[in-house]
This record gives sequence, structure tokens and C-alpha cells, in this order.
Amino acid sequence: RQISALAALRNAVQVSDQQDGGSTIGIIMQAAGAEIVSILKAYGVCSTPQGGVSDRLRVEACADSMKLIMVALQQLCSPGEAEEANVSAFLTVVFDIFTSLISYNGLPNRPSGRPNADPSLGRMCAQGLVHVVRTSPAAFKDTMALLEAEDRAVLEMAVRADMTGYAVAQSQAPAKKKLSLKGFK
Repeated sequence: RQISALAALRNAVQVSDQQDGGSTIGIIMQAAGAEIVSILKAYGVCSTPQGGVSDRLRVEACADSMKLIMVALQQLCSPGEAEEANVSAFLTVVFDIFTSLISYNGLPNRPSGRPNADPSLGRMCAQGLVHVVRTSPAAFKDTMALLEAEDRAVLEMAVRADMTGYAVAQSQAPAKKKLSLKGFK
């Protein structure tokens, strides 16, 4: 039922966003924002009360939650709406969840190895972070400053990974020095 409700909310927001300039997302987040964020975390780290959920439904629930969260952020950051304290408080909650999902699921170039981990969910969070970096750099910076060093490191690693296309760093063997035989006579 949660997944169906999320899909319905996402569809309602997409339709109403074009008609009312985005006021529907404010109403939805005020009424169900905590549940939307909780669903993202629960499905993202495999702690759903329903037990085993198919991978497809798990990704779908996380994707719909992410879409709603990103639309809410867009609305919060829109001209006339942006109050730094509100944006920072919202991002603090979102970044905490992103940290949990990335730590649990890993990233395409850094799988976590945990049971049922899905690096595509970590990538989804990394893409959300990059979106925040590009659309609200000051809010991103302010929120990152509020995080613990360990959480900040996880999120910074995710942003770097997404911006580099998840390239795995190639460790190169040190170049062998050539031995000059001229010195041995």
C-alpha cells in the first residue's frame, strides 16, 4: 500500500506542479513528509515492516520518495520561499538519510557487500546530492558544515563518485627504475 500511495502522490505532484506552480508539494510534505522520508530510509536500508519486498518494488519506493523530496526542495528554494533555516533543516534530515542509504547500499564503484544492498540506490542518493550542489550550492555547503565528519566524508565521496562517472581509481604500480650499468666497472 505504501508503494501505491507514493506513486499516487508523485503523480499528483507532477500534474499539479504544472497547474498550481508547486503549492501542492507543500501541502503533501506538511501532511506526509515525515512518512515519505521514513519510507525512503526503511526501503533503502531493507528495514521495511512488511519484510521481504522485491528489489523492483524497493527501488520504485525509493525513486518515488526521492522525486517527492527533490520537488519539495525545489519548492523550498524557489524565489519568495527560500528561508535559509528551513532549507538547511530540510537538507539536514535528507542528508542523514542519504548517508544511511549510501553506507548501506554502497555506490556502483564501491559496493558495500551488505545483504540485499543495491548500489543503484546509493547512486540515486549521490545524484540527489549533485542536484543540490548544482541548484543550491550555499545551502549544500551550510548543511555539510553541520554534519559529523564521518557523515560528511560519505557524502563527499558520493558526490565525487557521481561527478566522475563512478570511475574506479586505477592504482598504478610504481615505475621500475632502470639500472644504469655504466656505474659498475
